Amino acid sequence: MRLAMVALMIPLAHASARDYITRGDALFDQSLPVFRRYDRQVKQILHRAWKRDVIVRAVHLPPLDPEWIVGIIRSPSGYRVFRIDASYFIWQALLDEKQKLPSIHGVYRDRPLDEASALQIAALWRAVLGAPQNYGKDPTIYGDSSKFHFFVGALPREHLAGWTSYMFVDHSGATEICMIAHKLYDYATRKPGSQGKLQQQIRRAERNLHVQPRSASNKSLQPTATRCAFTFSMIKTIPEIFSLGAGSRG
Repeated sequence: MRLAMVALMIPLAHASARDYITRGDALFDQSLPVFRRYDRQVKQILHRAWKRDVIVRAVHLPPLDPEWIVGIIRSPSGYRVFRIDASYFIWQALLDEKQKLPSIHGVYRDRPLDEASALQIAALWRAVLGAPQNYGKDPTIYGDSSKFHFFVGALPREHLAGWTSYMFVDHSGATEICMIAHKLYDYATRKPGSQGKLQQQIRRAERNLHVQPRSASNKSLQPTATRCAFTFSMIKTIPEIFSLGAGSRG
């Protein structure tokens, strides 16, 4: 069964890859019933990440480890970075250990975030997800792949969501916000030095994506009327991924 599970999650890579973003709120390819059930289970078990106060989200669906989510919450008292880790590997339980599904839960942590950083991060998510040229059909099937699902809904009626293959040579800019997601993961648990590293990653992404620093600070971020969802997508295996920090995989 594990081999069958890995076969579903780990296809082969194509040499001429271009990492397009695929639009939509689905966390995973919906072509098979097992993927649709997986989508439902992740959203049910880690449901806190889909509440209306979440304005930025990144969902990580690795092939062989527990799922995790990071994002930003907006409340009357300010902004907070949150992190939710599945207590057990949901995909594994769904396919091979169904008796464990009822006991799986989300382990939640959060930490205050200054407004300027929250607006910068939302602007970077928007720069990637809001660019029409980043969307298309990617013919590549990725080896040992992990999926990232992104969402931003910080402006009134804003709803940008989609998933993309994630790699260090992608053309969509998804790598930049994926790197920030990993820094948010560390920041939420107050890992030493994580605040400075998060700020460095934000500045680097602004340069690489040509986003004017603090450009979002001139926009009013009012609560959205609709529920938003975001998807990150599938990771190619490369050695550098091991440097991303806790929760990442190659």
